[in-house]
Amino acid sequence: MPQVSKNLLGKEIRDRLPRLLTESLRSCGSESKTEKFLLDLLTPTEEIMLGKRIAIAVLLLKEYDYRSISNLIKVSTTTVNRVANLLKTGEGGLEEVARKQIEKQAWKKFLSEAGRLFLKLNRPLKHYSEKPQPDL
Repeated sequence: MPQVSKNLLGKEIRDRLPRLLTESLRSCGSESKTEKFLLDLLTPTEEIMLGKRIAIAVLLLKEYDYRSISNLIKVSTTTVNRVANLLKTGEGGLEEVARKQIEKQAWKKFLSEAGRLFLKLNRPLKHYSEKPQPDL
C-alpha cells in the first residue's frame, strides 16, 4: 500500500492537492499525453493498484461474485468489498468510468487475456460466467 508522509499538511494545502491532480489530468488533452503523465507520476505498483480497482468495479457491475473477482484479479475479498462500497457510497466517478469501459467492451478483451493467462498457469477459473472472447 502506498505510504503517506507522517508530516501533516495544513488543511488548505491538503484540500488543494486533489484539485491539482484533477486539473493536471484534464490539462493533458490527449490519451497519449495522459498516459505519459501517469507513467511519470505513478510507480508501477500504483499503476497496478489503480488498474485493479477499475477492473474490480467493472466485474462487480457485470455481477461477478466476490470470490471469482478475487481469484481473477489476485486481490483479497476485502479489497473487492472495499471497491463495492466505493461503488455504493462514492461520488459516482468510479462507477461512471467502469460503465464506460463496459460500453467500450474493453472488459471482454481484459477477461479474454486473463482467461488465457489462467489456462497457461493451468488454473481453472471459478464461476467464470462468460467464455473468454477472442481478441477484439
